[in-house]
Amino acid sequence: MKKNNSNFRIKTSLEFKTDKEQIGRRRLTFGLIFGIGTVMLACICLLLLLREYDFDVDNIIGRTTETSETSEESTSEPVRMEGKTTFLLLCSDDDGEKVHHAALLDVDLGKAEMKITTVDAKKSASVNGFSGNLSQQLAHGGMTQAVAAAESMTNAKISRYIRATDTSFKGVVKVFGGVPCTIDSRISYSVDGVGYIIDKGTQTLTADMSYKYMYYLSQQNENKPEKMSEFLADMLVTFMTEENFNRVDTIYKKLVNILDTDISAYDFANNKASLGYLIEKTQGQKATVA
Repeated sequence: MKKNNSNFRIKTSLEFKTDKEQIGRRRLTFGLIFGIGTVMLACICLLLLLREYDFDVDNIIGRTTETSETSEESTSEPVRMEGKTTFLLLCSDDDGEKVHHAALLDVDLGKAEMKITTVDAKKSASVNGFSGNLSQQLAHGGMTQAVAAAESMTNAKISRYIRATDTSFKGVVKVFGGVPCTIDSRISYSVDGVGYIIDKGTQTLTADMSYKYMYYLSQQNENKPEKMSEFLADMLVTFMTEENFNRVDTIYKKLVNILDTDISAYDFANNKASLGYLIEKTQGQKATVA
């Protein structure tokens, strides 16, 4: 059920190994709003590509091929995972011509750590014979070109992408029932004569209030990328819970129809156990923001 407007195919790979195997993304004003939704699908999908690349999922979750009697008696420690992978999270307008926000989600499986790093969408890169910023790269060659440009800008090896558009954000937040976060100070602003207020304090923002908050942060005169990244981290914590994992099939089916990604439903169906392992190790931990 993949949505991919690109005419190209990305050739990437992930290498997640055990200890025994380890050797060596209204316009500018609405700009940064929609990038936050992409993080959640990234979390759902970040370990779902392993089997496609002939990776033994049994190994990653520490399952053995012993008889049932032997397995029941086993009290050995889980296999410690090693390896890193990087996803490009990109949000654009509906036409795929303007990049509002881009970030990298880095996952270190061995340490069970995640890191969110903002990518400068205005930075220029020259790839595949074309020069321009991320918006120009996306308009020129779709997500294939955008991924290549982001790699050139950051020196990162991007494994897969997840892209949100202007129409995606509220739907994504609704899937999770809101985003718990802390607002440092009372926010008051107006758009076309209509006033909006967000009170100070710890609260769960609904889809509408999340939209208003990110709209405020995305204003050219109020652009606060560090706050955007903190909100991304809040959303990541919101997803990475055992409760949400218990309904992960429903969540995935909803998000895959909202967001554009090159991660397939086949990958998801064959690697849910690996996602469960990651949630077990990271539940309640906020991703590092850089």
